[in-house]
Amino acid sequence: MHLSQCASNSRQPLRNGRNGVSRFQRAIPFFLSVVLLSTLSLFGQERFGSFLGTVTDPSGAVLQGATVTITSKESGREYKTTTDNSGSYIFRSVEPGHYSFTFEETGFSRAEISDARAVVGQQFKVDMQLRVGATQTAVEVTESAPLIDTTGVTRSNNINAEEFANLPKSRSFQSLALLAPSVNSPD
Repeated sequence: MHLSQCASNSRQPLRNGRNGVSRFQRAIPFFLSVVLLSTLSLFGQERFGSFLGTVTDPSGAVLQGATVTITSKESGREYKTTTDNSGSYIFRSVEPGHYSFTFEETGFSRAEISDARAVVGQQFKVDMQLRVGATQTAVEVTESAPLIDTTGVTRSNNINAEEFANLPKSRSFQSLALLAPSVNSPD
């Protein structure tokens, strides 16, 4: 090789691999897509449940502006809302647990539901029909809210504190998912 050939070769840019792109530069999009796809599953995790329903009068007409209050039996926290034009209400992002409901509207008797359970990832419909009467009269409904979510198709499994205490423990909390119905191990 002559000195003139070395000088001409040194003027060309150094290239690694195809089209001047190094292996490292080709791997960056792959690693970014793996990281992005692995974080998408985190968005599917839920921590809350929700209640919704409609408040009506004895004739079935909706009551606009009725006050609906839920109270957590565990923490004592109280949440209030009013029904909209269609007599509907919704409580989103409700911590799992047991709640009592109070329904109030002027000219109608106050109604209560003593126990409704919020479950993670579930939406429960709790409708109420208020009776015409004095505001001091209270009607207590002893029926509890249904445990079946009729508004969605999600499947979930909740483990309460007692069940958790009785379960065999392993090194990772993800192993609890394998205890849910229809969940299989990748092994």
